Amino acid sequence: MKTNLYSVLIFSALIFFSCSSDENEKALDSPLQNNCESGLEKMMYTECCVEGPIQARPNEIISLTYTSNFESPIYSWEVLGGSMTLVEGENAPTAKFRTSNNFVSDSISGNSISADGVPKCSTIIVITSY
Repeated sequence: MKTNLYSVLIFSALIFFSCSSDENEKALDSPLQNNCESGLEKMMYTECCVEGPIQARPNEIISLTYTSNFESPIYSWEVLGGSMTLVEGENAPTAKFRTSNNFVSDSISGNSISADGVPKCSTIIVITSY
């Protein structure tokens, strides 16, 4: 019986804290950001990241930046869905994308390629509507 009582108390506490109001309502005004500041320069292997907003509104232009612990002369971007369009920066580490009028979510792949044409690192960022 004590186990059931403890389980009910823990479950009730979890529900109370998960439903409590905090800064989430204010956060809806600005999109969440993906931050790549995890010490990429200290890695012993190739590490890459796409930095920028992970939330966007329909018909909005967002800017994404590819970062890596190894520099690359060639960059490429690929929209994996169909609800975003690359508008600037096709071969640059920073690119701008426009979301469609009916945007809900999409994924973008950021890639670096060596001067010899060999892929160095590739990463994907998922962007959702807010």
